[in-house]
Amino acid sequence: MQTIGFLETAPDDGEADLLVANGSLRVVNGKRDLVTWFKHEVPADFLWEFTVRRDRRKGLVAVYFSARGLKGEGIFDPSLPPRNGAIMADYHSGAIENYWVSFYGPRRGGESRLRKNVGERLVARGRDLVMKGWKGRFQRVSVYKRKGLNEFKS
Repeated sequence: MQTIGFLETAPDDGEADLLVANGSLRVVNGKRDLVTWFKHEVPADFLWEFTVRRDRRKGLVAVYFSARGLKGEGIFDPSLPPRNGAIMADYHSGAIENYWVSFYGPRRGGESRLRKNVGERLVARGRDLVMKGWKGRFQRVSVYKRKGLNEFKS
């Protein structure tokens, strides 16, 4: 498990290094995908803004939020089945309820998607502006949730 500021990786959620340099968080992937969680539960209504910069054309960025176990457990609860960061079904069809927005997926035809899990139900789709952005330049991303309204902007 690795912790930096308000982020934490669960022991089973993949391999990567979390580094802070020049005021920025950098996630350097290992051999598998990585899932990073907020250490503390966020309120039901929130606005989360961050910047992301693509360095290569491979990969997928997925932001999971409002994640809980099917019985209301916290995401780090040891009673939840192990996850390894490489099997997406663990996150969309397993023992966790959540929303997730995915973007920066080169094989997706320039599309961003918002889904509700369990079941990977498509809630909304739109243009993936991060993927279309200039390589090496930061793109601002916003995830907004208020009274059942979920919005993603880039």
